[in-house]
Amino acid sequence: SFFKYTSAISEGYYVITYDEYALKNSVSSNRFENGSFTVGNNTITNPNVNIVWKIQANGNYWTLYNEAESKYAAGTGLKNQGALISSVTDYAKWTVTVSNGEFQFENLWRSTASSDSGNKWLRNNGTNGWACYASGTGGALTLYKLQDASEPAIILENTSIEVNPAFSEGTITVNCLNIDNPNLEVLFYQSNGSTSATYDWLTASINDDGNVAYTINANTGEARNAYFKVHETTNDVFSELVTISQALYVIDYASLPFEYDGDGT
Repeated sequence: SFFKYTSAISEGYYVITYDEYALKNSVSSNRFENGSFTVGNNTITNPNVNIVWKIQANGNYWTLYNEAESKYAAGTGLKNQGALISSVTDYAKWTVTVSNGEFQFENLWRSTASSDSGNKWLRNNGTNGWACYASGTGGALTLYKLQDASEPAIILENTSIEVNPAFSEGTITVNCLNIDNPNLEVLFYQSNGSTSATYDWLTASINDDGNVAYTINANTGEARNAYFKVHETTNDVFSELVTISQALYVIDYASLPFEYDGDGT
């Protein structure tokens, strides 16, 4: 999972975003295209590789490398453009600063250009995509960084389950990173993810395979939600909050063995 990152930039894998758009590893009309992502609890889970960038130090600057394309995000000799290039040049070097948890990426080549040197900031221009724009376009960027590879973590295959009113059951695959012989349990919460809760229509527990097995009773009333996390007790590590949503019960009057006249008789 990629967690919202607000500290000084450091090497690692990131998703780079502005509003609802992510920097994508493809270029159209000399601009990086917009990628899609979903955030829950300041976390992006299993993003597409086309929006994951490996940020590495290069002297006093930083490079943005997409491993799926084997290319670097770069500026060009012209304003309001972006490009993917195969090797590191000044076009692919960025000065990265952070203020109030938001990031500015300043392109080295564009900052020293003989013309339009102010068009040097990696910015998003809505549906027009990403490029080296002037500071008045878009705004500072929000970053999400991959969990430190050395830290223990619990990653769930799915954190949002939507089911119909009928009885249902299933499993959620649990991946434990950097945890030997994990001791797992399921803890139920309210929607805030911190206040304990109980649900009489949902059961969930860790099965023999170390995954979550859940059972959802049939719903004969209003739509309802339940929430839980997987907890590893030895390292005191929690997964993201799982949301179970069950649709409301709707009577199919056409299937009744009698004609319903609406007055209850």
